[in-house]
Amino acid sequence: MALLDVSLVTKALINLLTVHIGNSSAWQGGDPPNVTAQRPDELQPKTLGVHLYHVCEDPYLKNQPPAGNDSPPVRFTPMGLQLFYQLSAVGEGADGLANLQEQLLIGAAMKALHDYPVIDDGTELPRASGNPPLKVLDSVDLSGAGNKLRINLQPVAYQEAQSFWNASSLAPRLAVYYQVSVILLEPEKPSTMSGRVMSYGLQSFVGAGPRLNGSQNTMTVQVPGLAPQTLIARPAESPVGAKVELTGSDLSGDATDILIQRFGWPDRRQLDAAWGVLAANDRVSFTIQQSVDGQPISPGQYSARARVTKRRTAPDGTTKDFGLVSNDTPFTIAARIDALTMAADVGTIVGYVFINPDQNDAPFGSDAIQLCVGGVVLARVPAPAGAPALDPGQFRVLDTTTISFRLPAGTVAGQPVSVRLFVVGAESPVQWITP
Repeated sequence: MALLDVSLVTKALINLLTVHIGNSSAWQGGDPPNVTAQRPDELQPKTLGVHLYHVCEDPYLKNQPPAGNDSPPVRFTPMGLQLFYQLSAVGEGADGLANLQEQLLIGAAMKALHDYPVIDDGTELPRASGNPPLKVLDSVDLSGAGNKLRINLQPVAYQEAQSFWNASSLAPRLAVYYQVSVILLEPEKPSTMSGRVMSYGLQSFVGAGPRLNGSQNTMTVQVPGLAPQTLIARPAESPVGAKVELTGSDLSGDATDILIQRFGWPDRRQLDAAWGVLAANDRVSFTIQQSVDGQPISPGQYSARARVTKRRTAPDGTTKDFGLVSNDTPFTIAARIDALTMAADVGTIVGYVFINPDQNDAPFGSDAIQLCVGGVVLARVPAPAGAPALDPGQFRVLDTTTISFRLPAGTVAGQPVSVRLFVVGAESPVQWITP
C-alpha cells in the first residue's frame, strides 16, 4: 500500500528497536531504552536516535504504467522511495560510562535490524511481563496492505563517516547507517481505468519512427537595382500567410498531423485544415494562419512536432490506428508586412500583427518591437490619443495592424534604404524605400 506519511516508517523502526533492545539480555537499564527520531545533536542522555537524513527515488520503480487513463499519468502512479537513516546514541554516566552505554545501544540496535531485515504484516516481537507480542506494522497502522520494508546496513567507510558530522561544532561520534526500501509514495486516485485486453496481436512497422531534421522557408528578396534573389532560411522564419517546410524522414503514413507549441501555451495545438498540411516521406509543409484551434497566432519562437498515424488490421478484423510522434524542431513566425507607404518623411506600415492578439500571453513590451531604417534603430514612443507628431528617428504602434514612423535625420533623398521590422525577435521580410 502506498503511503503519504513517511514518518510511519520511522515510527515502525522505533517500535522495533524499543522492544527488541528492551528484551535483550545485554540491556541492563531496567526500563526500555528511549528511542527517538531526533537528530544526533538533539539527543538526551540514555537515548538512541533514528534520524532520517535523506530520501531519494528508487531507480528501479521509475516509469511505472498508470492505473488509468488520467492525465498527466505521473500523478496517478506511486513513487518508489528509498529512506536513509543514521543511528546514533548518547549515554549517561561519568568516567567513560556514557561512551560504553552508547556502544551498547548501537550494538543492540544493529542486532535488532540484523534479526529483522524485512518487516511485513507477519513481523512480531515477544514482549516481557506477559504482554502480547508487538506486531510492528500494526503499531503504526500500516498492516493489512502488503507493505514490506527491507532494511540494509550501508557500507559507509570510516573515512566517509566523518563527512556526516560538522567538524566545526560537533565531534564525530559512533553511528551506523541504514537504507529502508521500497516505500511507495501515495499517488492521486485515478478517475478512469485502463481498458481490458480482449485479444492479442503483433503489429510490425517497417523503418524507424518519424524524425524531423529542421525547418525551412523560401523567400524572395528584391534589392533595388538588382535582380530578385531567392533565399532559403533555416530554421524557418516566415510571416503569417507564408509557407513553412519541415524536413526529415518517415513523415508520411495514413495521416500526418503537426502539433505546435509556443512558450506560455499550456499545451500543444494541432494544425487544422486551414493550415493545409501536406506530407511526403521526407518533408511536411503548411501555411501559417492567424489562429490555430482557437488560439491566436502572434510573432515569436515556436516548436513543431509531427505525429504520423499508421493504420493496421487487428486479429478480429477491426482496424486500429497507431500514432508515432517525432522529435521537436524550432521555427519562427514573423509579423507580416502588407504595405509600406511614404508621405514626405513619414512612413506607414500596414500588416499583421503588431500588438499581441492573444490575451493569454503577456502583451508586447516596449522593447518587443524594433524598427530599423537604413541601419538606424528608431526609438519607440507611446501612441496615446492626441499624441504629438513624431520626431525624426521615432515610431509608434498605432494598433494591431499599423505602425507609423519618421525617417531618421541624415537620410539621403533619392537613395534606397532598407526597412527592417523585428517583433519579439522575429524579423519580417526586409522592405526597401526611396526617400
